[in-house]
Amino acid sequence: MKLSIQNKCKQDIFNIQWWQIFNILSVDVVIGALAGGVMAVRLLHVNPGIAWWIVLPLSVLIVYTLDHLIDGVKLKDNSHTARHFFHYYYAKQIFVAILFLSIVNIILILFFLENKIIEFGLIAGTATLLYLLIVYFSGKKKSYLLQKEFFVALIYTVGIWGGPVALTSYNITLPEILIMASFFLTVFAAILSFSIFEDENDRLDNHNTFAVNFGINKTTNLIYFLMAAVFIICTGIIVMATNPLEAMTSKVIMIMSLLLLIILNFAKYLTQNNIYRNLIEMIFWLPGLFLLI
Repeated sequence: MKLSIQNKCKQDIFNIQWWQIFNILSVDVVIGALAGGVMAVRLLHVNPGIAWWIVLPLSVLIVYTLDHLIDGVKLKDNSHTARHFFHYYYAKQIFVAILFLSIVNIILILFFLENKIIEFGLIAGTATLLYLLIVYFSGKKKSYLLQKEFFVALIYTVGIWGGPVALTSYNITLPEILIMASFFLTVFAAILSFSIFEDENDRLDNHNTFAVNFGINKTTNLIYFLMAAVFIICTGIIVMATNPLEAMTSKVIMIMSLLLLIILNFAKYLTQNNIYRNLIEMIFWLPGLFLLI
């Protein structure tokens, strides 16, 4: 079984389709981050500037790619997923591309972003770098305190909302804080769902996922709990909101959570067809509807 999965991964990267590259290189995640950024700046009524719209996707792409690259290099050709094997096989090319993009990103940050965003970014960037270093040096040791799903969700959420919040001088209302919390819980649940879909391969690769550490049943129950919390929070905001944007944002997040639950309930079918990751990532494109406002 183990050998056949590895052989399939190696064959897959030589017969890969454009939409698979789209996902393996985290392009769909980047689009989701941009969509989330649209929602954040609309809700908070800020203008982060053109450079921020370039820095945001570049930062997300760099962090996600480095994370996959670390996993791929650690596993080498023993990986059981096409994503990690792809990053291992093309490690040199990917590293050069990420190095170039990082230089471009640093130039944009230092010379074109507002000081408030730069100050926040230094703190968030340092924390992210620390996380990646811990992941790299932790090797294959399992750590129940370093649950990857939680930290990736936190980094993703902070990356999207942090800049716009900084531009408000951190003067945000309780409903806005609750909306950000609901967004984080939805991201957390989505990443947890990946650990359910990919449980078999994660166990073979000895990944430190929530499903591997605590089992699929507990992971599923946690997702349901998170989604229940999202619905309760968002319903409360909708009922009490005096700002139409707060109510609209809450409704979008509720729809995202509902779609995630629907996908989770078709886990068996979607795993066989290997399209679960694409569908889950596309859920986070929904905030892009705020472009119409």
